[in-house]
Amino acid sequence: MGRERILAKKLFNSLCTIKDLGLWSILNLLGYRLGCSLGLYKRFGPLKEIPTGIKFFFEAKSGVLKDFDHGEWEERIIQRSNQILNGQLDYYSRWPVKAGNPPDWLHDPFSGNDQNAEVHWSKIDEFKDGDIKNIWECSRFQWMLPLAQAYRLTGNPVYVETINAWLVDWVDKNPINMGPNWKCGQETAIRTLTLLLTGKLLSSDNKFVPGLVCLIECHCDRILMTIRYALSQNNNHATSEAAALFVGGAWLLSFSKDEALMEKASRWMGKGRRLLERLVPKLVAQDGSFSQHSLNYHRLLLSTLSLVECFRLWFNMPPFSSLYRSRCKAAANWLSRFVDDVTGDAPNIGPNDGAFLYDLFGCVYRDYRPTVAVASILFNRRNKYPLLQGMRFVQTCLNLPEYQISDYSDQEDCILNGGGYVLLNSGRTKAFIRYAQFKFRPSHADCLHLDIWHNGVNVLRDGGTYSYNTDSDLYRYFSGTASHNTVQFDDRDQMPRIGHFLFGNWLRMRNISDLIINDDSKQWIGSYQDYKGCFHRRAVEVYRQRLRVVDDIEGFERNATLRWRMLPGKWNLDGNRCEGNGMRFCITSNRAPIEISIEKGWESRHYLEKEELRVLTVKVCKNVSRIITDIEFME
Repeated sequence: MGRERILAKKLFNSLCTIKDLGLWSILNLLGYRLGCSLGLYKRFGPLKEIPTGIKFFFEAKSGVLKDFDHGEWEERIIQRSNQILNGQLDYYSRWPVKAGNPPDWLHDPFSGNDQNAEVHWSKIDEFKDGDIKNIWECSRFQWMLPLAQAYRLTGNPVYVETINAWLVDWVDKNPINMGPNWKCGQETAIRTLTLLLTGKLLSSDNKFVPGLVCLIECHCDRILMTIRYALSQNNNHATSEAAALFVGGAWLLSFSKDEALMEKASRWMGKGRRLLERLVPKLVAQDGSFSQHSLNYHRLLLSTLSLVECFRLWFNMPPFSSLYRSRCKAAANWLSRFVDDVTGDAPNIGPNDGAFLYDLFGCVYRDYRPTVAVASILFNRRNKYPLLQGMRFVQTCLNLPEYQISDYSDQEDCILNGGGYVLLNSGRTKAFIRYAQFKFRPSHADCLHLDIWHNGVNVLRDGGTYSYNTDSDLYRYFSGTASHNTVQFDDRDQMPRIGHFLFGNWLRMRNISDLIINDDSKQWIGSYQDYKGCFHRRAVEVYRQRLRVVDDIEGFERNATLRWRMLPGKWNLDGNRCEGNGMRFCITSNRAPIEISIEKGWESRHYLEKEELRVLTVKVCKNVSRIITDIEFME
């Protein structure tokens, strides 16, 4: 009987999740898997050949940018480019890897595994031989951009020669539709956009060689083949692939002389535009929240939409609809709310796969200001970061429109109900709260997670992601409730897992308060009840130098655990008080006993990075129904 109940529960969870995901998305996903297993993609997307004898894909036609005093920024770009010439690439903007000149495109430098490019992409299991993202990383072609910039800064032809030599080698080692680097439509789209952005940097007279035309055509063909799968994801897969079809089609239409190809390009451009017009209003809420509940994926979305707008302006194409443009503006304003204006850092909320694409500023990975700046210029005609290093170069190369320097404050208190976020700002202290607002599938079990920033420092923080393909315990930890500043019931996640990237029984909030503004504090209250009947109500009240969090809990069977993931450093625990790093915690409850300890936890601020931090852990049994946490910041 017990086994039957478990099976019935699993079936119920799956049915609820199918309803949440939507039947159309499920059918598109099943169609993709069926196409792979039956060999349909192999039949209709066979091996193709790039014309033989091609020695280069880009001609450098743009002149050197003179009379620019770039200072440290120029030195940084050239230094990075020279490292690339020596075969060193920074994987995930974090890990220096001796990849070779040219790189070994099918080698995973972290596991040491090699993949086979003699197998059709549809027959490759991306989870079988380690993390396939380690193969994809250097085939995203982000190394092209600093090399193209270095050429524009110095005029040294070695940078363009290296781009061409590596690209010729990549085409040779990755035959069209064969091997892991053709497995994913989004990866193909990222390459497409990067190739065309590189071409824009290098060629002022719009003369492109036939090899690049053929390569872009093959990429668009591959993207179109599985576009329905991308649409089923309701995330960056869909927007990236639609963007590549639009931009790739427009580019081919402008520069190809072949009538048959121009007809295809016109269809691709039209389809890409229609998809973007449909997807952006669907996936971006009116308040700017994005479907993926992730700061870094929001940056990827915004970078992609900015590149689309740049190409639209370059080709002098008609503007997108007013609804589309309004959602792009909202998405730019949304990200700006979360970014620290001094460091550029932002909360590590949601999945973070190390993506940092189309960057021309050469800044560190966790600096979100350049993305906000470019998007704000394109969609709002304003910029609050005009002094960013590299801004003049980027504005000149991308032909960005004129803008107003703005000192506006966009980090006022707000509730962003489109995605489930609250911002309470007391000036020196900022509280970011996540709550369940799941129109699209959640990736982290992080309801009522609280991120605290004080004087620009992230003092209570999210765990991050680490890796999409690691051992199950680590993956469950980073995406689960245990790596967030919230309450965990009975040592389980807030939602049951029914797949590697999929939670079932999506949480629904029972109550969400308005902002409560007092003379000296600001407060928000929210509550939920999970699929097993456990109840959590959290009230957060922020003052200038302190805050109070009241957690009311009930319905759990054995225990509940409250975690505060603290800034790395030295911490001292004395009874119910914990002190360190200029902070003091005081934990009380409505009843004893409660168990308070400092435990070891993990955080990942970059992909494949796992660092230790201390977690203030409060464990309570069933007779405790309220936990009060007072946090004070000491000068």
